[in-house]
Amino acid sequence: MVTSDWHLDMMDDDKKDGSKFNPDIIDEIIETVETEKVDLFLFGGDLATETETFFNGLKLMARIPCRKLFIAGNNCMKSLQTNDLPHYSGELQARMRYYDIQLLDQAPLVLNGIGFVGNCGWYDGTFWWPENTAVCLDEMKERAQKYFGLDLGRNGFRHNLTYEQFFAMSWRKLLNDLKLVHDLGAKRVVLGIHHVPSRDFLEQKPGDESWTQINFCMGSIKYQELFARPDVVLGLVGHTHRPDIHLVGGTPVVNISYSEDVPYRVFDVKA
Repeated sequence: MVTSDWHLDMMDDDKKDGSKFNPDIIDEIIETVETEKVDLFLFGGDLATETETFFNGLKLMARIPCRKLFIAGNNCMKSLQTNDLPHYSGELQARMRYYDIQLLDQAPLVLNGIGFVGNCGWYDGTFWWPENTAVCLDEMKERAQKYFGLDLGRNGFRHNLTYEQFFAMSWRKLLNDLKLVHDLGAKRVVLGIHHVPSRDFLEQKPGDESWTQINFCMGSIKYQELFARPDVVLGLVGHTHRPDIHLVGGTPVVNISYSEDVPYRVFDVKA
């Protein structure tokens, strides 16, 4: 079972697009896990922004009666307080350990011959779409770096990386973890990245400069290389709040963002 982007801080917002999380869905999730004998629950990022709310979300998730995996989202990063960015997974995993939740950003998993690999990912500028904006690429990169520097520092969180360096770091971790699960005997892999690999997952608003900047920060075309690997049989993404499914290099890649219409999905993946 998979879902993402609950954004628990926003439950009181007056949102009309069907993406506002309903906490009552937990009871339905538990019932589905029990009746369909679901053996693994994977959350794909953006649980909450504020630290206290994040912990409340982990308590909700702890009620789900099966093994639980977690991939960090960009909003999860904003909740961090005590760690430096290259080692963000240490603080998050320390939080989750008490609730028996495994953070894939920290370490992959091989379960019944299937490898589970994932991390937050990031953006690298390859979603630059010049025909949709009058803002030059250098200015867009400057805006993206300002967002990266200021927004993640809301709780005093420390980092001195550029967004491109952080993308490269998360990219290397994905490559290393894909190799690791292969070495551990996994023949098939479920790959989760919170950021998206294709413009197909983006909402386009031509002429809207703010939306062009938002899309710039949604992911990277380079991730298509990973989803197209022959051992990857299912791709999971979130971030853009568009619960779509697209083929990427022949692999079905599913945006598992929560919505009222599709609050979660259940897949049967066999080794």
